[in-house]
Amino acid sequence: MDEVKTKPGKTKEFALAMTTRYDGYDVVIAGSGPGGCVLAKDLACKGKRVAVLEQGDDSRAFIGSPLAMVCGKHTVSDFPNAFWGKLTASKAEVILGKGLGGGTKLYGANAVMPDFDLWRRHDVDLEPFIEDAKEECWISTVPEEFIGPGAKKIQEGYRKLGIAVEPALTHIRYDLCKVGCKQCGAAGCKIGARWEGKIAAEDAIEHGAEFIYHAVVDRAIVENGKAVGFKATVKGSPIEVRGKVAVCACGGYGSVLVAKRSGVKGAGNRFTGDPCVITFGFVEGLDNSKDSSTASVFANDTENGYFFMDQLLPFPVWLMNFATNEGPLSAAKDINKYKSAIIGMLKIHDEDEGYVREDGSFDKIFTKQDKERLAYAIDLHHKIFAAAGCDPKSIHDSNVILGHPSGTVPIGKALDKWGESVDVPNLYFCDASVFPEALGIPPTLNIVNFAKYLSNHLLTTVLQ
Repeated sequence: MDEVKTKPGKTKEFALAMTTRYDGYDVVIAGSGPGGCVLAKDLACKGKRVAVLEQGDDSRAFIGSPLAMVCGKHTVSDFPNAFWGKLTASKAEVILGKGLGGGTKLYGANAVMPDFDLWRRHDVDLEPFIEDAKEECWISTVPEEFIGPGAKKIQEGYRKLGIAVEPALTHIRYDLCKVGCKQCGAAGCKIGARWEGKIAAEDAIEHGAEFIYHAVVDRAIVENGKAVGFKATVKGSPIEVRGKVAVCACGGYGSVLVAKRSGVKGAGNRFTGDPCVITFGFVEGLDNSKDSSTASVFANDTENGYFFMDQLLPFPVWLMNFATNEGPLSAAKDINKYKSAIIGMLKIHDEDEGYVREDGSFDKIFTKQDKERLAYAIDLHHKIFAAAGCDPKSIHDSNVILGHPSGTVPIGKALDKWGESVDVPNLYFCDASVFPEALGIPPTLNIVNFAKYLSNHLLTTVLQ
């Protein structure tokens, strides 16, 4: 196999040779999102031979600019319909990460501690690996100087309504960050202040892991009743990459398609989406120029099934979401009010009703409880914004967005407690698809925590 180095010491890419079969790996990982990258690093650092297949590449095109959100190098989306189309059960707004690091190229860098009791209900104990996970993905609390007047207004609204909050965590190195920077509102970070799966991937590569880019994974290779790698195409040419263990880490949406084609029964029969809504309002006289785009506090009410956080979006992203609900002409009249805007996001813990078909189409069914939780959370969010000083007439909401498609190949149904398929031995999963129920919170720390849990299992039990 001919090897072509790009960015020495950083990434590796492969030119297709005549043969299409690559063999001899300990672990073959499909997908380089946060789960795949961290798993590759942990295994490679222990001397295991690892191959990672990624449909994108290591492009940094438009990173640090709002164009990164819609750049095909970083996302798979139905843009512009994803923003301008009306919400239906099968066409909710969904934007998926692509390329080295997956969704961590464009996420909001907000972090929430795993609910260890939730995981233990499904016989998964993540807690012994949490400190390693936190160190891996740069977990920090938000320094006071990064909490601007807009965030403080929303905090005031929480206090007035007696809503309990906790200090926010982020995946950010604040010694590299800048006060008032809005890049973490899904535009990427060009100065390297926030963690991406790419960071772990670079460590993996330095320890011998091999990344094959532009590899669109089709299915697991199953021989003698167990998975031994993956079939994929690279720019239309078929390849097979084989090893002792196969791990699918293509994301909450991508992994279910691989699972279904690989014979995993029950994959895609249900899924959660952490439905979220972005709320906007204007506070007269406010100047939000010193507000960062990461949250300052969280309100996580598991009893009523909602999660709130403040998050200031970059101007073009704010305008796009504003216009989604109000219409372009209506939004244009308030275009000069951006500095007086306060912005927050709500999520609900939804039920896992819905399904994904083999052709990739899906239906997300919003249950009676889901609709009640959304209505309750939106009404409460409006009261918070009014208490924060917004004119109630200025408060408006985005469409419902399926923030994190997950639970599509869930532990306890399609997978055992280690993330191994109950139908296809030796085929593991390591991404949001494994979630046994809706988390209703930013998922990255949970995914990294699970990757640490799985790497320990593979190293101590499977690859001995």
